[in-house]
Amino acid sequence: MKKSTKVALGASIGAGTVAAVITSLIVRYGEKEVTRAKRQTKEGMLLRLTNQFKVDYKEYENIDIERLEITSEDGLKLTGYFYNNFPDSKKLIIIHHGYTANHYICIQYMKMFLDEGFNILLIDMRAHGESEGKFSSYGYHEVNDLNLWVETMKKKTGDDMILGLHGQSMGAATVMLFAGIFEEKVDFVIEDCGFSNAEEVVKFKFDQSKFPTRVFYPLVNGRIKRKYKFNLKEVSPKDAIINSKVPTLFIHGTGDTTVPYNMCEEMYDEKKAGLKKIYLVEGAEHMNAYVTDKERYEKEVKDFIKEVLK
Repeated sequence: MKKSTKVALGASIGAGTVAAVITSLIVRYGEKEVTRAKRQTKEGMLLRLTNQFKVDYKEYENIDIERLEITSEDGLKLTGYFYNNFPDSKKLIIIHHGYTANHYICIQYMKMFLDEGFNILLIDMRAHGESEGKFSSYGYHEVNDLNLWVETMKKKTGDDMILGLHGQSMGAATVMLFAGIFEEKVDFVIEDCGFSNAEEVVKFKFDQSKFPTRVFYPLVNGRIKRKYKFNLKEVSPKDAIINSKVPTLFIHGTGDTTVPYNMCEEMYDEKKAGLKKIYLVEGAEHMNAYVTDKERYEKEVKDFIKEVLK
């Protein structure tokens, strides 16, 4: 082999090796951002609660809280916080936070449910807050965690419990999945800025960040499937909720650049059975629908609950 040929071949192999390393690093980074992005702390959430969502945590410090713990089907310790403000009430709302957040962010919603006589369970979803876990699955495992919480609360409240579910973003996706899989266990769902399909929302985020989606998304999802044994494409809140009879209030901000609000409109339009309502908050960014117009948000939620329970 000529020296020039050897040099060219060596350069080609070297370039290929570098490209493979770079690709591997990008895929690892993408998988980490999708499933294991940096989690928010209690201090960080309380700061956001005050500065961004205009809620004073001190208003709720005097309400008795029962710290609960359950074990998931795959052996994780999961933590919840039960506000039993009405010991004789059968009404319970379980509130789910979004990706990287924790239960403190959900305190902003407590007043409107307390006004309606609901006891409240706030939970730290797996791999968030004080709950164990190393990764999020966009509702794939979380929906079964929620079912365990529901069964736990039935033992405390009774089989005649009136159950509502409220969720933000990934939490909204989880409660919609629950309404499709465990339809008979829930009386109503309020989904705020939830996505219709995990694959579609991840692709949307990749596109926004100028990530070469067509090249790297299949590699990232492939890594997730190998490492965590779930497929983003199969996590479809839309398929669950549009075929569910559970009354559903769809809420979304039209300024959302994390989960596009057309996903909300699509799910509302395609829901075939059961009471459905939609409330679009003009200009509201992701997870900011409530703070953008608290008075209207509370009215929409309370009117919806009254209609369901009349």
